[in-house]
Amino acid sequence: MKKILLFIFISCLTNPLIAQTSIGFKNPKDIEPLMSYRLPTWGYSTILISADGRLNSQEAKSIYNSPWSRFSSNLSFSPKMYAYSESERNIKLYNIYSISELYYGANKSNPSSQGDRESKDIGLSLYLDGSWNYYFSENTFFLMSGNSSVRYREMINEDLYNHEENKRIDRSYELNAQIGFGWGRVRNVAPLIRALRFQERYGTVKNITPFNESQLHFIAHHIAKHSGYIGVHDRSDKYFWSDLFEGIGFESQLTPFEIYYLADIFKESIGARFQGWDFSTGLKITGNKNINRTLGWFMQSQWYRNLSLNHQISVRPTGYISKYLDDDAGQKFIGSVVLNFEYLWVLNDRILWLSRLNSNLNIGKTKKLNSENLAWYQHFYHNLESRFSYYIEDNLTFDLRTILLLSRMDKDFYPNYYRNNILFSIGINYYVDRKFN
Repeated sequence: MKKILLFIFISCLTNPLIAQTSIGFKNPKDIEPLMSYRLPTWGYSTILISADGRLNSQEAKSIYNSPWSRFSSNLSFSPKMYAYSESERNIKLYNIYSISELYYGANKSNPSSQGDRESKDIGLSLYLDGSWNYYFSENTFFLMSGNSSVRYREMINEDLYNHEENKRIDRSYELNAQIGFGWGRVRNVAPLIRALRFQERYGTVKNITPFNESQLHFIAHHIAKHSGYIGVHDRSDKYFWSDLFEGIGFESQLTPFEIYYLADIFKESIGARFQGWDFSTGLKITGNKNINRTLGWFMQSQWYRNLSLNHQISVRPTGYISKYLDDDAGQKFIGSVVLNFEYLWVLNDRILWLSRLNSNLNIGKTKKLNSENLAWYQHFYHNLESRFSYYIEDNLTFDLRTILLLSRMDKDFYPNYYRNNILFSIGINYYVDRKFN
């Protein structure tokens, strides 16, 4: 009897919390606050560890040899650190990560030919990239960005036709830099979306009318400073919630269960949320291990639109054309035009669905096959990706990706003038640290 009474007592305490877990946006189509939002200086940083496994199936056809197929598998491990800061004057982004991977692949043709081989690779890579936008006015900015990579790869190839094996070690690096000017502004509106989630949860707890615009902006600013309380106060949550309610002119008068329910806004998955557009152009400089330096001109743009609080679309066209500065380089010119379209759907507070279409045209001027004459070539490929991300718990996510690649190359330069790839990927991400600055 005592056990039954104890169970009923615990159920009475936890029932209000359980009943509130399904609360979502009551009016997800109201995006007006996102259009007028302005942030103070704020930022966030993330440290995570990713593990990823891939299976890839590919078919290709050549006008010079028989059709062939390829199967490959890849297992990678990658620690990453990502930092972002934003103010009315500056937007800064830093990204550092490394990738350790094991690879197995096999090429087979029908009928069997000298191109049949088996590959086993071990690779280690380190990548660094960053960007800085300095705004002279609300919508005019100076841009600097760059990225670099260092790679080590050990490859073992076995010729299945002649039964011969060879081993090769490759070390390489690459440096890229861009400098220019731009117009427009893309704002990170994630804190405001969390403020709107707070409004929904607080309205459920206290049954109040929605906050006004100034209250919502204060809550968003306060959420952006959340981790600062952790670094300053021993009892950070006490001071954080006290200052929040004081700032919006309310008395908290909340139970511990209600505070726990409201604090869940920091654990919900909303994705990378932006609003606005910009366009930039300027000089592009590259260099690599082979001393193939290029100098050229780039243009890029991005446009983000939140269709609702659960749906976001973006379009990011980019392009560049560069000339090789070295006389002994294999090519004289190289360029690319890329159109990237993304659709983000927040299915619920634990599941994200991201769809991406990437269409790419690579161009260049180089020597034709079996000829000393220079000519322009083109290479088209389209990449369609669909990724589901499930947040198992606060610091652990599970990713499932499917990628379809359709590629067509200039048959006057490349024997294999089309390829079709299907790639399946399963990954786990562990977030060591996530915080606002």
